[in-house]
Amino acid sequence: RISVAADLREDWPTALRRAGFQRDEQTAWLAEGLLIYLTQDAADGLMLRLSDLSADGSHLALQHVSESRLTAMRARIHFTETDFSNLWQSGLAEDPMVWLARYGWQATVHDTAERAAAYGRPLQDALAAASSWLISASRTRA
Repeated sequence: RISVAADLREDWPTALRRAGFQRDEQTAWLAEGLLIYLTQDAADGLMLRLSDLSADGSHLALQHVSESRLTAMRARIHFTETDFSNLWQSGLAEDPMVWLARYGWQATVHDTAERAAAYGRPLQDALAAASSWLISASRTRA
């Protein structure tokens, strides 16, 4: 593992390659708690670049929050200028399996509340449990 500091709004693939990243080797990516801070266009751009860098058999783990969940969370939270939730841009507007398949990933989607309960750690907050998924995917070029 090599840490590479990069701004996702910049040319981060070049920073990875300079650090020794090999596009033809399998890679594991983690994008937990990231997508809500990106617009839909930025999330699509991230997936396009990430997919281009991923060899067959690469893996991706991410968290997905629906637009409806973000809307409900915004309605419940009192916003201030320093509230981090002001940074939320979007959730994905479509089914995460369909979205990832468009970029060549075969996904398995798990409901966050079901996964938490299965590990003996049920979520106490119904809103936190609603419309949130944990996703694992494998890269398969067609």
